Amino acid sequence: MNSSSPLEISPAMVLSGTEASGSSTRLAYQTTSPSPLRSSPRTPFRGFASSGRRWKLWGCLDQWLHDTSSSQEAGPWSSSVVRAPLSWETRIKIIRGVANGLHFLHTLDTPIIHRDIKASNVLLDSEFEAHIADFGLARKIEALNSHVSTQVAGTMGYMPPEYKDGVTVATVKADVYSFGILMVEIATGKRPSWPIKIEDEHNERKEYGLIEWARKRVAEERHLEILDPLMSKEGLRESEVGEFFRIACLCTSERSRDRSSMEEVVELLKQLTS
Repeated sequence: MNSSSPLEISPAMVLSGTEASGSSTRLAYQTTSPSPLRSSPRTPFRGFASSGRRWKLWGCLDQWLHDTSSSQEAGPWSSSVVRAPLSWETRIKIIRGVANGLHFLHTLDTPIIHRDIKASNVLLDSEFEAHIADFGLARKIEALNSHVSTQVAGTMGYMPPEYKDGVTVATVKADVYSFGILMVEIATGKRPSWPIKIEDEHNERKEYGLIEWARKRVAEERHLEILDPLMSKEGLRESEVGEFFRIACLCTSERSRDRSSMEEVVELLKQLTS
């Protein structure tokens, strides 16, 4: 396939976050069910048909966060593997890969909004490199526009608050919000769609959404307490954890204009691990 020609991209497309930050971008795609997206002329996309995969995936992030066990499972994208709880370093590596991938999409000549960033759409290979998957809801932002008029789309728990107010335009800042939710999920091991019940100062149990609960704990400087209890805390730096949650809070600001861009997020995450 000539990489300079327009590439029809299916909803099953996979974008490698690591390679998106380098000189080339690797995509795995299926040739059925094409989406409206086509590659940018300046983008050096290289395609690999699903029937001839050149690299192996070990399941999605959702499985590694919420379905850890000692049992071995096999699937179409993975060999039999034992899913042990991810280390803090591995979680940071994954979230940086997703950030690189989104930054790449948002800064194309014709930017692409993914619109469904979530743990089950982040595939992991044997080195735990992140690959953004499922572009079935993705939309392009054409020249001279900063948004796309569309129906509300996404997954409960990851959708930005403006959608609840009836906003029917999609912007890159919606992806940023979903990414911030993913940051909290990967750090805490809690699903965004499940309410969290905690006791208030009056010993009454109250339900909170994931980001509301995380913000409350971070404000109380109790961020270490909300880390995934299954994750090893050995060698963990409190300052790094605090900065991680600060970045997540920047991404999940209530007003879209107050959220960081993915370019800013990528730089902040680089500083986090430097």
